[in-house]
Amino acid sequence: FFRLLKRLGAEEVHGVDLDSKALIDARKKTEVDPANIYNCKVEDLPSNLDSFFDYAAILNFSLGGEEDRKKAVDGIVGVLKPNGRILATFTTLDELRDYSSEINQHFSTRYASLINGSGELDSAPHRYVMHGIRK
Repeated sequence: FFRLLKRLGAEEVHGVDLDSKALIDARKKTEVDPANIYNCKVEDLPSNLDSFFDYAAILNFSLGGEEDRKKAVDGIVGVLKPNGRILATFTTLDELRDYSSEINQHFSTRYASLINGSGELDSAPHRYVMHGIRK
């Protein structure tokens, strides 16, 4: 997705993940500076990134319980500039619903289903999308 983000106009792209394979793969991408790849949770990003980003894309947003969701959303809010935007994808409608209350506290949002129908794509990691603007 780094290439897509650059083509859409991102001047600088950063990546955050806890998955070591995803981090290794991300550091190989020419569209991102390896120094901008972080092995941490979003809420643990360095403070120099506070209010730094115009846009956050969270692909396959899925965490544990309510406390983890709140910390993650608060972390995203912390790194976004005022009026910053968030794009998040979810595998299931239940996951999207689980995040809705935390996200709606900080963002004006819109939701959509990316895949309609039945079949193998119904469990795709990007089945539902949420877009929001920081309040």
